Amino acid sequence: MRASRVTRLVVAGVCATTVCIGGTMSASEASSSKFTKTKLLWSENFSGKAAATVPTVETYAEQMMDGPKTASGKTRTTYWAADQGDGSGSGGGAGWGNNEKEYYIDEMLSRDGHGNLAVTATQTSLHPELAPLGWEDHIEWGYLSGKINTAGKLGFKYGYIEARIKAPAGNGTWPAFWLLGANVHHGVDWPQCGEIDIMENIGRDPMTVMGTIHGPGYSGGDGPTSNAYADAPVSDAFHKYAVLWLPNKIQWFFDGQLYQTLTPTSAGVNGEWVFNKEFFMIINVAMGGNLGGELDPSVESTTMLVDYVKYYKVKVGSKTYGTLYKH
Repeated sequence: MRASRVTRLVVAGVCATTVCIGGTMSASEASSSKFTKTKLLWSENFSGKAAATVPTVETYAEQMMDGPKTASGKTRTTYWAADQGDGSGSGGGAGWGNNEKEYYIDEMLSRDGHGNLAVTATQTSLHPELAPLGWEDHIEWGYLSGKINTAGKLGFKYGYIEARIKAPAGNGTWPAFWLLGANVHHGVDWPQCGEIDIMENIGRDPMTVMGTIHGPGYSGGDGPTSNAYADAPVSDAFHKYAVLWLPNKIQWFFDGQLYQTLTPTSAGVNGEWVFNKEFFMIINVAMGGNLGGELDPSVESTTMLVDYVKYYKVKVGSKTYGTLYKH
């Protein structure tokens, strides 16, 4: 998600009943590592009544004040922090280094009352009262959207990570569920920090999902990636997106079916393997950009729904993997 990808690695695919898999897997890679989920270390279910705010998300406004509080003034437990802005302070410049066209604000994050996080992207011109001052003069602020991350709250190393997501619809949408190396906040720049894209989709290719890594020497359009193909747009229904993350090995799953395996010796991994350490989670809906592509003016508003995020400790052979860091 962090950098542009203008190329995708797609080779002859193998089709299942509802999923087609495209990628370059050897015979040994074509089967998943045998693993058992031994313990649910953490989960987020976004349950509760419909609300304009999400209790487990610390809003940007709260970050700028005295932190998350309950109605009685007590500190509220949160797992996520909301991002705000256009990426100008991210190191990549406005557009998050990808020429994206969204401005993130708290108001685009809500709870739908059916157990889902709702991340909405809407044309800025429809809600000028929520827009940053001067939005009319910034083409990169064409949409207001939402983005959350667990940095400084929760960290993850190895294990099995899964989310159940219904993607937003419309040309120009670019939803993502991804991981970024925690050391990015300790002086290590991207892509040296590492990035694991568990799920990405672009609206103009609505039945395709992508799994990718970025590291030193293999980032942006050179990030090793592979695709899974649904038999209908992934915005039509919920799907499960997951990775099995082990030392020196990451495997991607779409609705429980393996579609990619990457290791330090995989084709395209042309530098240091930087994934044997703590990462944090990110969920967002970007609009346009180098991968999202041309925006469709008819897409006035679109929403991604996230039913849950789950993190498991796993057993592979005689060893167990999965560490949850609480900050």
